[in-house]
Amino acid sequence: ELKGRGISVTCVTPGWVKTEMLLSEYNDVKVKFPHLALPEKVAAKAIKDAKKNKRYSVYSLYVKFMHLLSKLYSTRVLMNCWMFGIRKYIK
Repeated sequence: ELKGRGISVTCVTPGWVKTEMLLSEYNDVKVKFPHLALPEKVAAKAIKDAKKNKRYSVYSLYVKFMHLLSKLYSTRVLMNCWMFGIRKYIK
């Protein structure tokens, strides 16, 4: 839709990014984020991929693996796994 106007769009899928928005503690429990990425590295990869007119910029192998799982398993299965992983933070 935008190609004829010289505009490209790149969807950035970084996974967890180390920013002030992420809680370090919740309900007095230290929160652990798997494969936490640095914002500078995510941005550098996103810019590099956008310059190559890529549709997607996937930061890490971990996020690529999660994307694969989302194609292989139902949302219900994945959400149950997610809830199991965060059970210690929920009281």
